[in-house]
Amino acid sequence: MTEQTLSRMVSSEKPVQIQPATDAEILAYLRNSVKFAEIAHATEREALIKASCDRLEIDISDDEWQAAGDAFRMDASCGVILKL
Repeated sequence: MTEQTLSRMVSSEKPVQIQPATDAEILAYLRNSVKFAEIAHATEREALIKASCDRLEIDISDDEWQAAGDAFRMDASCGVILKL
């Protein structure tokens, strides 16, 4: 195949349309990839930390919560930060 033929083939193809995943598809993927258990464990750990902070009257700033949330999402998504 020549470069010219290849460039005509590529340019004549329509762009691929990717549909967003549904919540059900995301949950199914997480369950099948064992990530669901890891995320549940991390969430329970964060809830325990929050409850301990509340009981000990330790205040956490919004910036600190945001940084912790960003780190959590980074861990949970294997390097891709999810914006909620």
